[in-house]
Amino acid sequence: MQTMEKTNVALHETSGMREQMGEMKTAFSKTADMISRHLETVKRQEQILDKALTVNKNIGAIQSVLEKNEKTMDTLSKVLERFAALQEKREVKGNQAPSAGQEGTESLDGEIFLPED
Repeated sequence: MQTMEKTNVALHETSGMREQMGEMKTAFSKTADMISRHLETVKRQEQILDKALTVNKNIGAIQSVLEKNEKTMDTLSKVLERFAALQEKREVKGNQAPSAGQEGTESLDGEIFLPED
């Protein structure tokens, strides 16, 4: 009778241990799922960072092109201002009475300059 009681107690304890092991297995499974989801999130963040770095490089390239365009526009503006001044000068000369031997056909070719750049 005592042996049966001891066996019964041992079986009951074993059953309790199985339940605890089952709970631990569930907890470990949940932890593994959480870690897996976290790793997926980290991978997505790495992909986003890679894309952000690519965008940053492209922005740098665009900024460089814009700076070159600005310099070119400044140069073009100076050339156009000079050309307008020469045109004005030509119109003023054209409005004056030509001297003897002058027909008012002077060329501006030698007067236009292009800035070096």
